[in-house]
Amino acid sequence: MKRYAHLICWLALVLLHSALVADEGYYRKIVVGSYLTESDAHAALKRLDNELQSHPQIADLQQEHGFAFIARSSGAYYIVSVEPFHDRVVLQSVLDTLRLNHPDVFVNRIEPPAQASSVSSVSSVSSVSSVSSVS
Repeated sequence: MKRYAHLICWLALVLLHSALVADEGYYRKIVVGSYLTESDAHAALKRLDNELQSHPQIADLQQEHGFAFIARSSGAYYIVSVEPFHDRVVLQSVLDTLRLNHPDVFVNRIEPPAQASSVSSVSSVSSVSSVSSVS
């Protein structure tokens, strides 16, 4: 058994390292809805903000993990999304809460910040209790 102790330790380190490296490139967003006009997306963002008033745990997670609720253009449409997420557990918690009122929400990958294109016309919920515009 002593022979295998080094091998077991080595395998444990490799597995731990693999798990840590795998999450390093984890960038996801939750898409809450898509809209034909920018004003519709901003109205949906305000409704979402009102809905989340009854879920203070989301504000706590947002403060701790730095994701934002935004309305922005996406191709020919405008979307309301929550991004970026770097942690699967946090994403799942927010996703589960959003699905209570939005059963069609879905998760997409996003590019890491160094490769991401600039976002134009973004509105975000800086704290879940208020909507602010960022240019």
